Amino acid sequence: MVGPSLRLALRVSDDSHAIGAANNLCAAMLDNHIKLGNALGMP
Repeated sequence: MVGPSLRLALRVSDDSHAIGAANNLCAAMLDNHIKLGNALGMP
């Protein structure tokens, strides 16, 4: 039987790729915003 802590650890490790990809997307958007200026009028 798998305990709740092991289930949580497996779920977090499965999501680590998605978390990393989302982090990279946010960093790229921030870099682009700084480089090109506020073209979209975002606050």
